[in-house]
Amino acid sequence: WKNTTKEHRRVNNEALPYLCDIEERVLKYGPTVIDDDMKTSSEKYGWDLKSLETWVAEKDASSFDMKTSTQSPSAKTAISVAVFLFVVFYTLLIIGVIKVNGDDAYSITYRTMLFSAIFAPPGALLRWRLSEYNGHLPGHWSWFPVGTFAANFSASIISIAMIAIDYVFGMSGNPHSFWVYGTCRAIKTGFAGSLSTVSTFSEEIYGFMELKAPKAFYSYYYTLFTIGMSCVCSVAVYAMIV
Repeated sequence: WKNTTKEHRRVNNEALPYLCDIEERVLKYGPTVIDDDMKTSSEKYGWDLKSLETWVAEKDASSFDMKTSTQSPSAKTAISVAVFLFVVFYTLLIIGVIKVNGDDAYSITYRTMLFSAIFAPPGALLRWRLSEYNGHLPGHWSWFPVGTFAANFSASIISIAMIAIDYVFGMSGNPHSFWVYGTCRAIKTGFAGSLSTVSTFSEEIYGFMELKAPKAFYSYYYTLFTIGMSCVCSVAVYAMIV
């Protein structure tokens, strides 16, 4: 692959955008994303796409071997230490949420921050798991980062739902404890905040914009669809709750 693409890696080469697109998608999502367009471009410019496919498959196999090595005693020790530190960290956060219970603005702010930190790891882990679905849509839609979209869309819905619930309780006229509005704000800031990702969203848009037309228009389709769906559905959820 390297030898057959060497001449097309120069700046301003007309084939460079297609080359970068193929490498980025195959390296990021695996050989399953190889479509007819990639094969056509490879044949046109004389690229050995099969060698890239083989290399990525072997790389994934070696990664699997590394994962299985976690059964070794040293790996088990490292995992045990990580779990222990995680439990200690969570315990300290819970103690902090319980102990910092003043009614002044500073206490409420810090207590909410501690409470948000409890919800942050699950959001980050879910975001990581969803990223594995990028590039797995069938056929023509294989370019669409469905995992990133699902993360940002879900985070928007969860966030607006918590804002609406907090507003409803606030307008009810009945006093409610920290555990009501604190939980809403912790889920919004901690879980939804960690679930969403602006950095990956921006990186994906930039990657699409680097491609030549018509694939460059993927950036506009992706941006409009993500923001449009999030806004419309968020307004609907807010209206239903409030």
